[in-house]
Amino acid sequence: MPRQSPLIKLFLDYLTIERGLSANTVQSYGRDLAQLQKWSSANNNTIRGVSSRDIDRHMGALSRKCLNASSIARALSTIRTFYEFLVTEGEVTSNPTDHIPSPKKAQPLPRVLTPTQVSDLLHAAKESNHEGLRDRALLELLYATGLRITEAITLRYRDISTSPRVVTCYGKGNRERRVPISAQALSWIERYSATRRGKSPDSPIFLNQQRPLTRQLAWSIISSTAAKAGLSDVTPHTLRHSFATHLLENGAKVQFVQLLLGHQRLSTTQIYTSVSNLHLRRSYDAHHPRARASAQ
Repeated sequence: MPRQSPLIKLFLDYLTIERGLSANTVQSYGRDLAQLQKWSSANNNTIRGVSSRDIDRHMGALSRKCLNASSIARALSTIRTFYEFLVTEGEVTSNPTDHIPSPKKAQPLPRVLTPTQVSDLLHAAKESNHEGLRDRALLELLYATGLRITEAITLRYRDISTSPRVVTCYGKGNRERRVPISAQALSWIERYSATRRGKSPDSPIFLNQQRPLTRQLAWSIISSTAAKAGLSDVTPHTLRHSFATHLLENGAKVQFVQLLLGHQRLSTTQIYTSVSNLHLRRSYDAHHPRARASAQ
């Protein structure tokens, strides 16, 4: 490890004395800059001679060490601040990070229910009255089709075909798409609809006291039903995520799921592949008799 550069020491002293940062924070800055100095030295360069291309290559080296996006973003932020300081002090003439964008933070994986949890959720809706039938029909629809909550609550009777079993919905940008619906979900919608009077093809399917169901009430229905099933953090999008993940786990192609979800870009749908693989791994580890056995 090369001896600490006088420029790095000057910067760390500035952080401690003039900015009054804590010892832990200063040490964090120091570690990031020590990595840069080590990389520069290994590539026959100095802190003062680092270019934008060198910073790019250093970020790539950090990525190959399997550092997560937030760690790489922090390191780049440290380097950017360091060279801003050096420019201000007249030690260098330009900041080599000026044209380097910060890396995007990793997108968190969506929350997904297991098939058993979905079943528990569906059965938690009380079916003994009109509202209970509505809630069960809404939950069945969301899981069977992967519709967004706004798409679901704005459905009208004319939007559902029984032969073939298809739902026509209008997604973002008012783009129309057709999504298959299971016989089971369709049956629950018909059971709920049988308790209503004065329906017409233009009538909204889901009502609250003769008015269209609102997003807020739909969220409340799902949250309260989930609580009855012993589940937490369940939203309408949880059912959409579960719909997509369970399709992939059972062999559906990602392009097919993309069409069903109404995604414009395949990359948006591909996050579910990661979730599917994660669930398959957990299921394997939990159920295979030798998954956790040590090598013998």
